[in-house]
Amino acid sequence: MMSGLSNKRLSIGGAVRARLTGYFFPTHLGKTSAEEGEEENAKEVNYLFDNFDQRISKKKNIDALFDYKNYSSILPIIKNVIVFSRLCEGVSEFRHQLEIELELNVVMVNDPNVFYEWLFRGAHIADLVVFNKDSFLDEYPCFETFMRAANSVCDEVPIVVTSKKFMLNNLSARGQNNWDISLALPVSTYTIKLALQKATDIARDGKSIESP
Repeated sequence: MMSGLSNKRLSIGGAVRARLTGYFFPTHLGKTSAEEGEEENAKEVNYLFDNFDQRISKKKNIDALFDYKNYSSILPIIKNVIVFSRLCEGVSEFRHQLEIELELNVVMVNDPNVFYEWLFRGAHIADLVVFNKDSFLDEYPCFETFMRAANSVCDEVPIVVTSKKFMLNNLSARGQNNWDISLALPVSTYTIKLALQKATDIARDGKSIESP
């Protein structure tokens, strides 16, 4: 298995959960009052990964699946996905399509208040990141500012943006936007497959140098 968070691809199974929590919240040091808040964040990391493990433990051998270096040539590059979205209209069905119909490994981050934390701590270990634009409303983080941060972190990771307000799907969104693929919710599983093929090309060949 690959070691360290410096690698661009890491597993999102139990091994990575241990690495993330151990890396950001080391247990070999004495606990101080300043670290108590970080422990709460570590609990949330464990909760999300525990939830992920429970959903897919009956389907696949996690340790065998998540070793990126040992991927078979017949498997797609895109297997591990982190979705940043509130539980809003269309998202549950989208998750079902990714996780059940397409058998991808999905971690959901549902609280916009921790989007930035998860972006910097976890997005770069995924094969694909998905941001729901409709989650950036009211008092929540500004979408444009967040996307600038996302592009700095996900320089090699394909970025998909979803929204029920999009009129059309766009598999070549970069150039008009600061993300790679736009999907209008609800979206067909066939269109998601096309988007994954495009994301695979982006991961393999690199992102366009064009900017919006």
